Amino acid sequence: MSYETIKYEVAEQILTITLNRPDKLNAFNGPMQKELIDAFDQADKDDDIRAIIVTGAGRGFCAGADLSSGADTFDRDARRGPVKRLADGKVDYSDPNVRDGGGQVTLSIFKCLKPVIAAVNGPAVGIGVTMQLAMDIRIASENARFGFVFSQRGIVPEAASSWFLPRIVGISQALEWCYTGRVFPAREALAGRLVSKVVPPDELLPTARALAREIAAKTAPVSVALIRQMMWRMLGADDPMEAHKVDSRGIYARGRSEDVKEGVVSFLEKRSANFKNKVSADMEPRLCEPPKGVGVAGRGHPSGHRTFRFRHRRLDPFRRPFHGWPVGARLSRKIPAKAARPRGDAGDTQQRQRDRRSPEERSALPRLVRAGRTTAHHDTRRGPRCDPAAGRLSGRRHRGKPVGLPDIVGISPEAA
Repeated sequence: MSYETIKYEVAEQILTITLNRPDKLNAFNGPMQKELIDAFDQADKDDDIRAIIVTGAGRGFCAGADLSSGADTFDRDARRGPVKRLADGKVDYSDPNVRDGGGQVTLSIFKCLKPVIAAVNGPAVGIGVTMQLAMDIRIASENARFGFVFSQRGIVPEAASSWFLPRIVGISQALEWCYTGRVFPAREALAGRLVSKVVPPDELLPTARALAREIAAKTAPVSVALIRQMMWRMLGADDPMEAHKVDSRGIYARGRSEDVKEGVVSFLEKRSANFKNKVSADMEPRLCEPPKGVGVAGRGHPSGHRTFRFRHRRLDPFRRPFHGWPVGARLSRKIPAKAARPRGDAGDTQQRQRDRRSPEERSALPRLVRAGRTTAHHDTRRGPRCDPAAGRLSGRRHRGKPVGLPDIVGISPEAA
């Protein structure tokens, strides 16, 4: 396959992608962005490719963005033309021209179904290091250097690195490297868990290829594809139950496959397994996706639950602290979908009916509370509501039980 800024070479079921602008230390530009995305898309479609190695030509891995445009290097309006504007003159951030090019590359790598190994042969700065974060294993040469230099260029980290980097090295190490913007050696990257090993320059590609061959020779391609997506996507799950759901789907679906039968029988017969299932034909696409709603808080929780966020000021008209959490803290509650707000016009009509209160009725809330004549139901969406006609706070029952205002705000009726 022919590209201008990268090399695409397949041998022994291993694809080697080489960033190929050695005279520029493989600096990242627009054509390289498009070619990398296309290369990973092509690799996903090719069942003969079992693993991918990414390295650089010459003495560098990638020196970051190509700065040949000078001061306008990161000015999208100057380089791509003015982006769309809203009616009030503000930037329309849905315009595709606003999107970060490096982020599109890392998202393409993130969605890839093949294991990706970075063989870092030299300096990797800016996008040269952030593009590696979506790769599964990073092996560095002793000559490698790394730098999250964005603060020294007056910009911010890109390529979705604010999501990847803290998950890989921890928030403290990530902030140290990004705050200072300094370039650091491979040994520091190893100590900070950015890379898994550091090897002499002449052993870099042989080490990466040996690992890729082990994956290609001994594992089931569908299992590897699922494992990659399960591990990465579960980093965004908010509870181990979500991982259990995904695990259960995978175990059930794969447990009936020919690959599993072959894997078990070959082990019992003490021979090498011959896995025949193909990623393109035998993997259910939905198995590599988390249950809908994982890591998403809000009203549309299609997984059967709804995650609610609320602030305690909605619960306490006097904005007093709630026992155990400060005012303004955030909690999550999950309730069955059957109790969720109906969608469409019916739900909107119910909401409007509940909100038909005059300003005088709404202002009666603190007065009734001070008089100690109220009880409250906990409405997980809007907090307690005042119904002066009934002399009480009305609201949806929380899990079928009314919750008194003193229980919510931690005060007694006498104190109120």
